[in-house]
Amino acid sequence: MNGLAVVDASLAVKLVVVEPYSDRARALFRQWASEGTQPIAPSLMLVEASNAIYQRVRRGQLTIEEAEA
Repeated sequence: MNGLAVVDASLAVKLVVVEPYSDRARALFRQWASEGTQPIAPSLMLVEASNAIYQRVRRGQLTIEEAEA
């Protein structure tokens, strides 16, 4: 299936932060790669993902060093 898949911030964060369903997010990206599906993102993706990571730091779920990495 060649096509496009719109990725939201919650899915993108699961790729870089280990949390519930991170394994499923990685599997989905592998499936898209094997199918020739290209992931695309809305223009505010970086802002939304940054905010999601910031919220995890604020709640003590990530350290600043982990967030920066």
